[in-house]
Formats: sequence, structure tokens, C-alpha cells
Amino acid sequence: MKKSFLNSDVPFITEMVQGKTAKQSKEKIEKAIAGGATAIGLQLHVMPEEEKSKESLIDLFSSTKNLPLYVTNYRGDKN
Repeated sequence: MKKSFLNSDVPFITEMVQGKTAKQSKEKIEKAIAGGATAIGLQLHVMPEEEKSKESLIDLFSSTKNLPLYVTNYRGDKN
């Protein structure tokens, strides 16, 4: 069964990722995984709308290597 925030018996080591571009976020995700993260939190609110194309988001989500992922996109750039 795929790992999930809902079906795990142990806590995850979750890296919170914020990047001003999709490329920067992807690089941070890759570094987080290399550093031992077992889940990713992606905060999209800091990224301009033009960086949030369908293709960019698919690429970002795919870069998590099937780790559990949750995404936030707060209004007004505030979390």
C-alpha cells in the first residue's frame, strides 16, 4: 500500500517547501528527499500564478517520488 498521511503507524519527517518558482520548489523537494524527508508539504502561495501551470504542478508533484504530499495555497500570501 502506498504511504499516506492516513495509513501510517509512525510519524513522518515532513519538509515544508516554499519556492518563488516551480524550478526552485522542485530543487528544494529533491534536496529534502536526499536529506531524509519521508513526506513533503508544498506551500504554493509564495509562487506567482504564472508558475502554477498544469504542467508545472504535474512536474512538481511527480518530483516527490510517491512520498505523501500535501499542498496549501493560502490567499493573500499569508500562512
